[in-house]
Amino acid sequence: MKRMENKTGNTSDLSKKKRWRIALQVILLLFTLSIAVGLIIFAKFFKIDEWHSFDPSLITDADCSTAFYDSCGNEISILHSSENRIFIDITSLPSYVKYAFISAEDTRFYEHGGVDIVRICGAAIADIKAGGNVQGASTIGQQLIKLSHLSPDKTFERKLEEAYLSIQMEHEFSKDEILEMYLNYVYFGGGFYGIETAARGYFGVHACELSIAQAAQLAGIVKAPSRYAPHLNMEKSIGRRNTVLGLMRDYERITDEEYFNAINEVCELKNSLESKESFFLDHAIAETCSILNLDRNELLKSGYSVYTTLDTSADTIAQELVSDSENYPNGADDAEGALVLLKNNGSIAALVGGREYSSQCFDRASDMERQPGSLIKPIICYAPAMEYYGITAASILDDIPKDFDGYRPRNSGDSYSGRVSVRTALANSLNIPAVELLDYIGLDVGIGFAEDMGISFDDECISLALALGGFTYGVSPLEMAGAYAAFASGGEYNEPFSIQRIEHKGKIVYEHELEPKRVLSEGNAFIMTDMLESAAQTGTAKLLAETGLHIAAKTGTNLDSNGDVRDAWTAAYTGDYTAVMWMGMDDSSLGALPAGTTGGNSACVVLSKLFSGIYSQENDIFQIPEDVACISIDTSSIDYMGTNLLLLATAYTPEADIGEEYFTIDTVPHQSNPFWQYPEPPEQVGWYFGIDGKPVITFISDDERYTYKIIRADDDGNELCISTLNKCIGVVEYRDPSAMPDNSYTYFIKKIHPNLAENGKNLESKPSRSLRVIMYG
Repeated sequence: MKRMENKTGNTSDLSKKKRWRIALQVILLLFTLSIAVGLIIFAKFFKIDEWHSFDPSLITDADCSTAFYDSCGNEISILHSSENRIFIDITSLPSYVKYAFISAEDTRFYEHGGVDIVRICGAAIADIKAGGNVQGASTIGQQLIKLSHLSPDKTFERKLEEAYLSIQMEHEFSKDEILEMYLNYVYFGGGFYGIETAARGYFGVHACELSIAQAAQLAGIVKAPSRYAPHLNMEKSIGRRNTVLGLMRDYERITDEEYFNAINEVCELKNSLESKESFFLDHAIAETCSILNLDRNELLKSGYSVYTTLDTSADTIAQELVSDSENYPNGADDAEGALVLLKNNGSIAALVGGREYSSQCFDRASDMERQPGSLIKPIICYAPAMEYYGITAASILDDIPKDFDGYRPRNSGDSYSGRVSVRTALANSLNIPAVELLDYIGLDVGIGFAEDMGISFDDECISLALALGGFTYGVSPLEMAGAYAAFASGGEYNEPFSIQRIEHKGKIVYEHELEPKRVLSEGNAFIMTDMLESAAQTGTAKLLAETGLHIAAKTGTNLDSNGDVRDAWTAAYTGDYTAVMWMGMDDSSLGALPAGTTGGNSACVVLSKLFSGIYSQENDIFQIPEDVACISIDTSSIDYMGTNLLLLATAYTPEADIGEEYFTIDTVPHQSNPFWQYPEPPEQVGWYFGIDGKPVITFISDDERYTYKIIRADDDGNELCISTLNKCIGVVEYRDPSAMPDNSYTYFIKKIHPNLAENGKNLESKPSRSLRVIMYG
């Protein structure tokens, strides 16, 4: 019976356990279902499916201003698109700068995981006590998320999303990375985004140079820029600053001494953000856009650091010169000007595209095309003739009126010089010799050479008029400067450039590499330079001689079909710089430059002042290459025997006929002028009997300037000069009328130099070969 009861009791216990287990499972299922339903309702109610995903690029790729620097690394301008923001690295900031923001906005920043539960509870209690929303609880991370990812709507749904994304951000970035993003992102009023821009915009210092008071003042602005920005309300800004300083002291982030010093610091506003624009900057921006394949707006919001080639001092001088009305001819009030200054490696040191600048206005220095006049001659005529055809500075050209298949160029003033050297023709900018050279070498050769030096001939009318700058459209001052810089750099052309390198957040993304192209031998480049030095000393650009510098130059003047002056040019260079100045009217409707204006009396004046401003002392001479020699030549020898053969001077050449000229080793003359040497006996001396039986003496005279003595000796050795012959040339015959039958004679000839003498006696040659003549009865 007892056994029966025990068995029944055990069965009852098992049933109870089973029922409890089922009950727990049902409760757990209901709880799980409740949570699931709750989550579904929560998600549905708060639209979780519409929440944003955390996207770091919305912060890290925020608009950043682009900074431009000159060739010395000095900042010249900060340009921006919609937001003016300069990125900085948090490691560059003093610790008190970071703690000013942490104290003001999120004192437990380094302790929470993106959402500060402790602060939320404290804020809730404060709000309940105050009966309203008096204290915020958003962390720095939540503020950054709100600013970068979410709308400004103040809803519970948005706050939950903000907290969720902030926690996500904490998992992907360190605390200092988050703080750095925050400091670079937030708005400080005044159009300043990020702490670096704000520091410079309000106080004129970099963020790394902020004082404690300045750091606290910036930290105080973030809460409400429209209320606390110092340029709007200094009193409220200072009050907010002092509140932040108090928090920093309370949290032991600064000492009492630092606190009192900061409280008493006077706030002085100073903006050091340079946002100036210029012709050079417009050109540099366009070049940067081309390099990076961006448009202007994209560039200015991408946060690049662009290091340019600008020489700030030289550009300032250039701007003043182009703007100054005193540098333009009288009566040319509407005239415009453009100036380019290059270093001889092609880097643009200064660029001025007009007398006045306005944002993104027309740039005459690089975008304008005008006829260059004689400025093109060295590029399209002289240099290729020297390089490919052996023409030298001493070669002779005809400066006389000529007809080139219907093209009849004229010199200025219809003045002609006859036979002139290449040096003279170039220094004095004679037109006929230039056209003669281009006709000689061929248009294809001249144009091809000029194209190698950066001159464009797109859609140009191809004719010999190009020798004198007769372009259909023309060239820009920048193109001309690049071409002349090739002469200055020893015959190597570098395309002009304004960008040295580009950086993005400290990393170099572009660096210019020089790619010089040899267009002219170093020797010929030097000789060209030396000829253009003559132009700057005694030729059309002689105003530059006043600088006292070693300088080469060429001028150019363009007249229209009515003879009015449309363009005046000068190109000049030293061993360091090349400059081109243009002046003229933008449009013929504005008239022309005053009559008599030339490149030499207008544009040349500006370049003279420019180079005087650049150099404070005498510059270096142009270095003579090893393959160039200075040779003494006989300047009268060009007409020697009508051969146009250039001859060397000798020890006997008159000083007035000796000239010094440079030659490459390939073009050095090797033959001396035989006339100005100790006379040699005549050649091919002979004789024969004439029809009257008298002996006829023959010889060759190679120059009619010599005098010849016919000397006869008898058998006893007595010599007698039987005749003196003058102005003989070619085969000469002399009949001896006094020769007698049944006698024998010996004849010889001496050549007498008419101009050379020693000891008061004209030099005479040794006797020629003797001739023995026997006379029979």
